[in-house]
Amino acid sequence: MIPMRSDIEAVLRGFLRDAKKIAILAIGNILRGDDAAGVVVGERIKGLVDADVYVCETAPESYVVRILDRGYTHVIIVDSALADLPPGTIFIVDKNSMIEGLLTTHSIPLGIIIGLMEQCGARTLIIGIRPKMIGLLEGLSEEVRRAVDMLSETLIRVIGEKR
Repeated sequence: MIPMRSDIEAVLRGFLRDAKKIAILAIGNILRGDDAAGVVVGERIKGLVDADVYVCETAPESYVVRILDRGYTHVIIVDSALADLPPGTIFIVDKNSMIEGLLTTHSIPLGIIIGLMEQCGARTLIIGIRPKMIGLLEGLSEEVRRAVDMLSETLIRVIGEKR
């Protein structure tokens, strides 16, 4: 868990230190409340970062071939993620201990997508935002909205330092 802005920034800086070409996969379902967090981050930063931002919504698997073909060295995945943390907590998801089905509801497990990208030489980082509510409703809870704001600002700032 990495809830503090300075900690997230430090992790991102370390991850991106030798980045040549960056992709961001923004994942989520806009009709399921806080599950939209990744999508909202993607929409906010698109065009403001020196990275290709793919707003994947619920189908990150649709972007795998594009990611592999374009030779990205670093891929950041932003998604809502379940964890034993307070709602709105931003944390780095340990991809080695992901339990598919509990973490994500996407049709191809995120672990397989990450494995493919890493086999092709891309480094990956998953940033999760702990949702408060993920029922059939639109809009973000206040806790998740604040986390989305903070993460968007952080990504813009840290990726901007790479220029």
